[in-house]
Amino acid sequence: MCTLFAASIFEQPAEAVGTVLDAAELLLEQPEVRVLAVNTLFLMLLCVVALLFYVLKKTRALTPIGTGLESLTLMAIGCLSLAFIEIALQPSFLLKTLCKVTLFVACIFLYQVTNQSVSMLRMFRLGHPRQLLWALGGGLLVYFFILCAFWLFRRFIDLSVISNSLVHDSSVNAGNFLGVSLYISFVNSLLEEIFFRGYAFLALRESVPEVYAGLLSAIAFSLYHFAAMAGWFSPWLFLLLLIGLFVSGLLFNWMDAKPGNIYNSWLVHMFANFAINTIGFFMFGMLQP
Repeated sequence: MCTLFAASIFEQPAEAVGTVLDAAELLLEQPEVRVLAVNTLFLMLLCVVALLFYVLKKTRALTPIGTGLESLTLMAIGCLSLAFIEIALQPSFLLKTLCKVTLFVACIFLYQVTNQSVSMLRMFRLGHPRQLLWALGGGLLVYFFILCAFWLFRRFIDLSVISNSLVHDSSVNAGNFLGVSLYISFVNSLLEEIFFRGYAFLALRESVPEVYAGLLSAIAFSLYHFAAMAGWFSPWLFLLLLIGLFVSGLLFNWMDAKPGNIYNSWLVHMFANFAINTIGFFMFGMLQP
């Protein structure tokens, strides 16, 4: 009798655990839940790495070069995590955006917490307003340059491949492209400038020579777009675009180096996205050439 009673006592928790595990397995079969779970794991990895660097700093084992290594490590984990999510999981545009925001913000926040002598808010300090006029002029030039470049290379670009990829992989179509384009132009450009220029360049140059910070930031900026554009273009055109992104990253760093803020590069980046989105309107048939 006692044996049966004891067995029933342990049987109920076991059944409860089994039910929870079955429910968790069903949840993980949902693509959205799987993406969020992977994103959470990457966030935990970022926290562990930041904690490790914090402990090293407290034990006096972290030199100024080590602080630069911390920034590079967090940046690499963030970018590689997004690349994995983009290529392996292929989430919707909204879910991919959520992952990008959480990982980028986590990298910057953890770096700031573990290096309180570095003020990440410096990137938002506006200098002389005249700098914005120069950036605005540069943005207009970039807008027309991209459209002219597209016109020159248009016979090498199959827009149907890009549109099909956006529709099937990211759930972006003619019905929601206007909203997506507004987000990409104003919000996504700002997010990328905060990460690649404010964090990966302006903050990093306080720990390593500026030329190294500029090169590393530009390399990260170009490779970051690798996953998003994979399969869209022929190999030689894809390589040309990566080189163009690297040069753009160097130019953006140069524009932000003297004022010490991200507004110059943000404005030019915004106009570059205006041009790309203009091509997108033609691609989805929302504008007629």
